[in-house]
Amino acid sequence: MSRAAILPFPGDPFLLNYWLTLFDNVWGSEINTLYVYMNSPIEMGVVQYCRERCERSPHNVVFIWQNEQKEHGWVIDQTLNWVKEDFVMLVEDDGFIFKPGMVDQCFQALESGHFDIVGSKRGSCSQQILDEAQKRWGISYEGIGDQGCNFWPCFFFSSRHLLSNTDRN
Repeated sequence: MSRAAILPFPGDPFLLNYWLTLFDNVWGSEINTLYVYMNSPIEMGVVQYCRERCERSPHNVVFIWQNEQKEHGWVIDQTLNWVKEDFVMLVEDDGFIFKPGMVDQCFQALESGHFDIVGSKRGSCSQQILDEAQKRWGISYEGIGDQGCNFWPCFFFSSRHLLSNTDRN
């Protein structure tokens, strides 16, 4: 098993505590390392609390901090430089996992060699792109939830190698 999760984190200590409680008790044993990249010009007392909360996890958590707010894409790119594991999960602080086994199942799909990526659908693009994708590939946007033609950078799984060989944007 060579699995990592990257969590870009803008600095809400209450949200982090809740998120890590689920990580600690539900799915943390399904990965090797969680990389928490806190990027916030928040007070040092809050930064220290967040660092200590990460250190209290029974699982391996690497805490990285920068005193400047950055976009998630930049944070993911920078954190990818720290990752040593072969497979990577991207997750966000509002992405909660309540049942064990789902993270493991997604990583197993990659490790089996049958899939290069596992992702959740999203329409994070212009309406023009959504319309063209619908025409070209017959994508249906009906139903509950985001039914877009690209992927959410939360609950996205791939290999470190594949992610490193993109433009990383």
